[in-house]
Formats: sequence, structure tokens, C-alpha cells
Amino acid sequence: MNQFLRRALLRAVSLSGLTVTAIISASADIPAAYYRPATGKKDAALKTALHQIIYSHTEVSSYNALPEYFKRTDVYPPGNERYGQWWDMYGNIPIYLPHWSGALMNREHSFPKSWWGGSTGTPAYVDLFHLYPAEAQANQKKLNYPLGTVQTPTFDNGISQVGYATTGQGGGAAQVFEPDDEYKGDFARTYFYVVTCYQNLHWRYTYMVDNNTYPTLNQWSANLLMKWHR
Repeated sequence: MNQFLRRALLRAVSLSGLTVTAIISASADIPAAYYRPATGKKDAALKTALHQIIYSHTEVSSYNALPEYFKRTDVYPPGNERYGQWWDMYGNIPIYLPHWSGALMNREHSFPKSWWGGSTGTPAYVDLFHLYPAEAQANQKKLNYPLGTVQTPTFDNGISQVGYATTGQGGGAAQVFEPDDEYKGDFARTYFYVVTCYQNLHWRYTYMVDNNTYPTLNQWSANLLMKWHR
């Protein structure tokens, strides 16, 4: 089972109340008829069908409770809630459980909440699928910059780079955030999920998205994410 699928399944199971042991041995099979409403559809109709399938999902109890969920979804080695290390896709400083300090670790909306105006009233605010533990310094450096390929870095910790984008990327943002190659697929699939699940949100920042339900991602960002997700 690949890393992204394992983490996605861990996140789904942590919300349903099952044990980590169960997910480790769980089958990756899609539930019967889960995608039936999307059968035969394409383009905008397909995206909307997927939106309707995934929008009604279990939410975490609160934003403040996220570290407790992260213990089951973002720990390395997986399942080691007592002695494991936070699985951080932003930094390279080992921080071990059960330690959690806002000065060291943040609850990070990988799809920046400021892009929809920061409202806490939308389920996107507490959607575990795009929330990750993040080393504080790296998170603060990346701000709400879009994803992109960094040409000239202004920050580089060996995992995350922030800097000026390659020509044709960035959507007008001052800089872009480029994760490590190991995690580019995780971020790409997370963004695909958000623009599908929350396609009806109004975007205040449109570096990577347009205010429509289809295709939502603008062309340069769709090309980038398609490249990264493979």
C-alpha cells in the first residue's frame, strides 16, 4: 500500500472511530457502488457528481482537537502514538510524541484558508483531508503562497522551498511554495480533493483557482498538479 493511500485510509478510519490496527490490515477496495453516481459522466458533470459523493463526510470534533487526530494519521512509524515522530511534510526537525507545542508545530491548512476568506463556518476549516502537522518556521515562511516550482529560493530547509517561481507559474503571487519531491503527490491530490469537495466556495485569492465549479483549477496549476501527482 503506497504512502498516500495509507495516510488517506488512516484519516478516514480515525474519523470513523476504528482502530489503527484495523486500518493497517484493511483492504484498499472501494466500497461497492460508492462511485455509481459518477458512472458515465465526464468533465463538469463528473466533477459535480464527485463533489456530491464526498461533500457529506465526517468532520473532526474541533480545530483544537487536531493533534489528537494527527496521532492516528500523521505519526511515523504509523500507529506509534507513544514514541513516534510527527510526520511533517514541511520541515526536517524531528519532533516526537506526545510533545505538541504551538511554538514548534502548527495545524496547517495545506490549502490555505485565506483563499476562501478564512471562514470557520465551512467544513473545509476542519477537514482532516487537507490539514497536516507542520513545523512552525517552515509554515510561517510559506504563508499562503501557491504551490509552484521555485527558481530562486528565499527559504530552503531541505524539505520546503519558498521563493520566486519559474516563468508561467504563481498566478501573480509574490512567491511560491515547493514541497520536497517525496510529498508533491500528497499535496497535488489534496488540492484535487479540495477543489472538488468545496467547488462552491468563493475564492478570495485566485492564484491557482478560478471562481467556478468547473474546472476550478486554472490551467497552469492543473498542469503542475497533474505532473506532481504521478
